[in-house]
Amino acid sequence: PHHENEIAQSEAANDKKFVNYWIEGEHLLVNNQKMSKSLQNFYTIEDIKKKNFLPLVFRYLIISAHYRSKLNFTWESLKTAQNAYKRLKSITLKIKDDKKINKKYLKEFENNINNDLNMPKALALLWNLIRDKKADGKYRTIEKIDQIFSLDLFKKEKIEIPQEIKKLLEKREQARKDKNFNKADKLRKEIKEKGFQVEDTPKMSKVRP
Repeated sequence: PHHENEIAQSEAANDKKFVNYWIEGEHLLVNNQKMSKSLQNFYTIEDIKKKNFLPLVFRYLIISAHYRSKLNFTWESLKTAQNAYKRLKSITLKIKDDKKINKKYLKEFENNINNDLNMPKALALLWNLIRDKKADGKYRTIEKIDQIFSLDLFKKEKIEIPQEIKKLLEKREQARKDKNFNKADKLRKEIKEKGFQVEDTPKMSKVRP
């Protein structure tokens, strides 16, 4: 009844069919414990956003594991997923459209998906395609792949820099002007721990996710 109720709630809220197929994934663990309300060890998407992680980074983490396998969530694992996702997106945004589709890679991707939704293998194939210097049709093939992954790989995000990060950057700028480089380094590290990179230029410093 639990899953039937979830479907009923979703269809009542959206007034349309929810999904064609419903698959229950294995347990999501938190620090190797089952996530549950009774243990108070659960997080929401809002909690993730408050720590300056995009929800799509969590999605990347989820598809890196097979739905039949337990997935252990830690903030460190999410940070690793964030680094991989950022790198993946930065590479794909530079790919030019040669108006071709790489049928070999696309077929292999479809085979992985059709093989019991083997998302981790499909994700590994995407990385292989990106790294393959001889492969053509990358742009449109990745577009097709992203119709399944829904990672918005070609979407340029408008990044809002949180006020907390802006204030830390201002403090760091002042520390640099005061030639207090130890403090500046500590502030750089603190900003990095909150999910942002500092880029120093001759005139000023900037941050990026």
